[in-house]
Amino acid sequence: MNSRPSDSAQPRPRRPLPDLSLTGAYYWLPKPRPDGITWDLVTCHDLGVWDGVSHRQFWPTVLDFLATTWGNEPKVLRSRLRDHHTGLSRGRITHPKSGYLIIHGDDAPVSDWLEQVKERFRLISPTLCYTEHERMMGDDPQAVQLALGISLNLDTTSPSTAPSTPPASPDSNFV
Repeated sequence: MNSRPSDSAQPRPRRPLPDLSLTGAYYWLPKPRPDGITWDLVTCHDLGVWDGVSHRQFWPTVLDFLATTWGNEPKVLRSRLRDHHTGLSRGRITHPKSGYLIIHGDDAPVSDWLEQVKERFRLISPTLCYTEHERMMGDDPQAVQLALGISLNLDTTSPSTAPSTPPASPDSNFV
């Protein structure tokens, strides 16, 4: 008896490949070099933090990493910057039913930020969502620069071309 399937046998249906895209928070961190600084995208996954972490909760871990990178004492940097979690450019990847979403403040310090975020989070066709909430805010960027002892040339002005929802007209009816 022949146990080989016949040529007319139907192939097994293929299982869909698992979605290997990631979600979670990220920061752009400065890295010192002899000729200035470079910027590294550091994700919650890089630092072993849960992907649902808020930026405020993620910040102490980021500060420890930043201190090590800059040769500073983590305890000192944490005490100086503990309340300045909006001092560096940041964002978040979420996955609502409609697909992957990159939530950002349009203030990344590198021009190829989108390509880097897509690569690090393994994203194919994400939707971009600008929100002022993800921008560097207040005196936090200046506090980071003072603590590191260097000018980071951070753009903390509001974006001129950031996509946003137009304000509702005064006669709009809200339900």
